[in-house]
Amino acid sequence: MCAYKQFVKHFNSLQLQSMCDVYSVSRLSCHLSLLSLTAIRSEFTMSSNSRRTRSDGHATKQEREQMESMVDQYKAKLQDSQQSLALSTAEFQQLQMEHDTLLERHNKILQETVTKEAELRERLLSLQAESMSLRTELAQTVGQLTSQADAQRSGFREQIRHLQDEHRTTVETLQNQMTRLENQLFTLQSQTAPVQTSRKPVVDRRTVDQGAMGGMGLSDLQSMAREEGEGMETTETESLSLPHTPLPSLEHLLTSPDPKQEPFVWQVEPTKEELSQKLATATRSMEHMNMLLHETEATNAVLMEQVNLLKSEVRRLERNHEREKSVANLEYLKNVLLQFIFLQSGSERQALLPVIHTMLQLSPEEKNKLAAIAMGEEEVGGAKGSGWTSYLHSWSGIR
Repeated sequence: MCAYKQFVKHFNSLQLQSMCDVYSVSRLSCHLSLLSLTAIRSEFTMSSNSRRTRSDGHATKQEREQMESMVDQYKAKLQDSQQSLALSTAEFQQLQMEHDTLLERHNKILQETVTKEAELRERLLSLQAESMSLRTELAQTVGQLTSQADAQRSGFREQIRHLQDEHRTTVETLQNQMTRLENQLFTLQSQTAPVQTSRKPVVDRRTVDQGAMGGMGLSDLQSMAREEGEGMETTETESLSLPHTPLPSLEHLLTSPDPKQEPFVWQVEPTKEELSQKLATATRSMEHMNMLLHETEATNAVLMEQVNLLKSEVRRLERNHEREKSVANLEYLKNVLLQFIFLQSGSERQALLPVIHTMLQLSPEEKNKLAAIAMGEEEVGGAKGSGWTSYLHSWSGIR
């Protein structure tokens, strides 16, 4: 655009100069025509007066020669002016052609600029609408994920509490059943111990009685054997009747109910293997629920990281949206940045920080880096690296 302006200025100056040349040439031509008329008039006057004044012929001839020399000079000047006029006309035509070409190019560039500006404006509006929709969707997603995570967390906590209560109840039940079984076993052992001790003197006494009855007859032995056979339906001790204190049999003791305790039913009570299996099943279920809880906590951690990333992206988009407002005043922003770059580190740079923060909508990390640069703490690192380009690459308002 600057070159075009300079060309237009040069073209206007040349056009003005050519017009001046044309005016001067026209003046010269008018002057020459006047001179020619004057010469013709003088020649006519001289021819008319030649008859009258033959004596003044020599002076008139000198004047005529002077006039002819002046006419020749003016003709030469006229030719020079015509040549310069032709050159100026050719240059003017060339400049006119260049002017038309540049004007056509300027109109084309202007039309392309208007079209591109309309496209960019439409794209900006679409991006703003997309940003608003993404922001709304992000807020909805964050709310849904947060509510879902809270619901899952409360549900898993309730399940863990329920499983812990069931496990505690199962352990207490198993302990009570084991204690009860041990008590019943101890009671049975205490009941069977006197019976076993009483069977020993009965057997010894039977051998003594058999030796004493060795001299009996066969009929007596058969009758005794028949009596013993009838008593074998219950137990061996029933064939011998003790005087005054009959001893109960072991089968009778095992089948008879205990008046002091409730009847023990083996078919209803679960065995130790079943209890161990139930305990192992409850333990595995609890371990599985713990694994699910850990997986849920890991998933919640990943979701929280995603939420943080989405929040940072939303903040970045908001800063870009706010930064677009300062794009309209790029000249002021350029002056502020140049002043910040060329100033020495100290209070003057720090005084420009609020203006830069407001116009560029910097993040906290970028604010800290810019403050460190203003204090002169990272000038060496900035000289080694990419300098200001490392801080300006993400400012979309400057690109």
